[in-house]
Amino acid sequence: MLAIRNLQRENDLIAEKIKIIGSLYCGHLKTENYSKYIADDIFYEHGELEGINFRLKAENEKSSNYMTEINTTKGNFKKYRQSIKGTNWGLGLFKYKSCDFCEDVSGDLADFSLGDAWLPKYEDDDLGTNLVIVRSQMILDLLNNAKERIFLEELSDQELFDSQAGGYRHKREGIHVRNKLLKKTAGIAVKPRYKLEKDVKLSRKIIYWYRVFLRNYSLVYIHTKKNKMMFKLFSVGITFLAKFHALLIKADK
Repeated sequence: MLAIRNLQRENDLIAEKIKIIGSLYCGHLKTENYSKYIADDIFYEHGELEGINFRLKAENEKSSNYMTEINTTKGNFKKYRQSIKGTNWGLGLFKYKSCDFCEDVSGDLADFSLGDAWLPKYEDDDLGTNLVIVRSQMILDLLNNAKERIFLEELSDQELFDSQAGGYRHKREGIHVRNKLLKKTAGIAVKPRYKLEKDVKLSRKIIYWYRVFLRNYSLVYIHTKKNKMMFKLFSVGITFLAKFHALLIKADK
């Protein structure tokens, strides 16, 4: 996004053509193996994967308890996301390594940003609720003019943070921990934009280190395609590792 903004400043034609830039909230980006793994978990003998709907809304469920549907040569199959092992976004399985060194949660340079409003007061809406950060008067005017057609409610800064607290912590605090690890293992480091307000406590450091291990563990998946038993062993490993991650989170509170 920074590249687009720089291009707008340098090129008048680009600046004229690109009027508005939008962004999604992003915890991290998954590799293509994430969708393949989900398909295997839902139905191992699914044939060729032709499509996937990561968020199929489930009626009369909490907004976080949606379904995932795969479209394959053997038919369509679906399963509740929470019953698919390893899909807790905080685990960081099947994540690009570069995402561990990105601090941008909400598209800081965008005119508007959209994300999930993971707040208790919205969780009973099975269709989900979007959080919108507006940095453009044009977008703000459009939203205000649509008040009769859409639900709008202003959130406080604290509610904004709470809705994506895990992402902010992992990116803006965790990057400093991962940066030191990168320096020790590879002899290089990135330059974080956000400084630490206080030292990271040991329990949090362990969580960030562990998530690096989890990302590396997911690389094993490509070797499980040989047979179903290998996939089952990989899946059991994810179950164990996810439970240990939950214990680390609990110990940190």
